[in-house]
Amino acid sequence: MDSKTFYKLFFNIGVPIALSQFLMSSLNFVDTLMIGTIGEAAVAAVGAAGRVYFVFIVSLFGIYSAGGIFASQYWGTKNLKALHQIMGIMMIFGMGLSLIISIFTMFFPVQIMHLFSQDPMVVSYGVSYLKIISPSFILGGLSFLYAYLSRSIHMTKYPLYISIVSLSLNTILNYILINGYLGMPKLGVIGAATATLISRTIEFILFVLVLIILKDHPLRAMPKELISFTKVQVKNFIKKGISVFLNETSWVLGQAVFYMAYGVLGTQALSSVQISMTLSDIFVSLFAGISSACSVMIGNALGRNELDVAKDLSERFTKIALITSAGVAIVMSALALFIPTIYKNFSQETAHMAVITAFVLAAYQIPKMYNDVAVVGILRSGGDTFFCMVADLVGVWGIGIPMAFFSAMVLKVPVYLVVAFAFSEEIFKMFMYFYRIKKEKWIKNLVQE
Repeated sequence: MDSKTFYKLFFNIGVPIALSQFLMSSLNFVDTLMIGTIGEAAVAAVGAAGRVYFVFIVSLFGIYSAGGIFASQYWGTKNLKALHQIMGIMMIFGMGLSLIISIFTMFFPVQIMHLFSQDPMVVSYGVSYLKIISPSFILGGLSFLYAYLSRSIHMTKYPLYISIVSLSLNTILNYILINGYLGMPKLGVIGAATATLISRTIEFILFVLVLIILKDHPLRAMPKELISFTKVQVKNFIKKGISVFLNETSWVLGQAVFYMAYGVLGTQALSSVQISMTLSDIFVSLFAGISSACSVMIGNALGRNELDVAKDLSERFTKIALITSAGVAIVMSALALFIPTIYKNFSQETAHMAVITAFVLAAYQIPKMYNDVAVVGILRSGGDTFFCMVADLVGVWGIGIPMAFFSAMVLKVPVYLVVAFAFSEEIFKMFMYFYRIKKEKWIKNLVQE
């Protein structure tokens, strides 16, 4: 593939996704800033409750990634019938997970919050937040399905536009409802949750309108088309999907357990991690675009049986990831210095911990982002899902989590060192994925008749 074609596809697919993720992370940063006016307990509570949605969306990403492996290759051969069939399978599995999480957050919010904190105020704020947003898991699950598949078919602009509307609305409503402006009552954390529910409802409605208005949209399908999948397709989806789902779910549950380790050190530690993580997420969004573009372009090439092109693309995207992540680490470290100025109402100790934690997260940007592109963009595109699952399980649960709790409960070091110990597993995984990519066992056409 010549450079002109490569960068045209890369920007058409990757930039809208990166912008969408960047907007989401930036507005989350603003939301955290607004909630910070209530106090450190509110930030800790919404951060902990946010971990639940994070667990949900990443687990859902695992399900949709399994389908996306086939969807990208089907689109490479313009097989719309098979694309709609795999979309139907993804919808059934995705909605099953969405319903389960919605029920748990509605009826067991106290038990969920106690996993993260024993502070009564933190738990109280978190329970109120989870109960209100519980219906949004179902709507968010459907919206995410169409947004995810839009990547596979190179139509990422509409999800970007919808994200801009939804996230902007969320921020405006947060400003009004948290602080009680324009004649509205001052609702605090309840206002933040209400804004989230309303914005996700509008987001879902906008996706439906796009499919109604654009009659030739590739993802527009009748119910009978969505359920016309074959037993072989379901079998193949489950075969690849189990590894991806377990990989993503074990990883995200590991991130939640990391949060529990941070919570051992108290509300201040939890607040400082939430602030630094929110800053880190702004930059991580750039790599969502890179890894998604990588996944789609390699998947399309493999579907067309262009195996040499797929290998060349993997090398190009690896270089882009390494160079970009190094730049991100420098910029993030510089911006971390402004945290005490932004969060003026926080204690000096909390702000100081947040700054150093942000430095630690910046230092891990290179291995973390390399791993993201290696797994999501390269290895899974050819169906090499089992290896990714095993490497991640060993890294997170065999190295990261034991190190996090040992440093928090035995060594009793500051939270930024606990984060450093926890993220050391990224270095282990970096070497594992580098070795696997070089072996080239992932270069496979999965949809060849």
